[in-house]
Amino acid sequence: MESTTVRLSKDDKEKLERLQAEIFLSTGKRLTFSELLHHLISSGKDWLEQVIKDDNQNIDWEYLYNSIQDMGTTDSTDVDSIVYEDV
Repeated sequence: MESTTVRLSKDDKEKLERLQAEIFLSTGKRLTFSELLHHLISSGKDWLEQVIKDDNQNIDWEYLYNSIQDMGTTDSTDVDSIVYEDV
C-alpha cells in the first residue's frame, strides 16, 4: 500500500490520539493512525452514501423554514436560556 503524508493541526492530532486511546481502552486493539484514518474515512463515506440514498424528499423543508424564529439580538450570556429554555 502506498502511503502519503497528511498534515494535521495540533488540535486535530490530539483528537486523533484521544480517539486512538479510547479505542484501545474499550477494545484492547491498538490502531495505527493510518488504520484509524482508514476507518474514519470509510465511515464518513458510508454515512454520506446513506444521506444521499435517503434523499432530501424525506425532509419537510416548508415545516423547517416556517419553524425558524427571530430571536432578536442576543449575546453569549443568554444563548443557553434561549436554546434550552432556562435550563
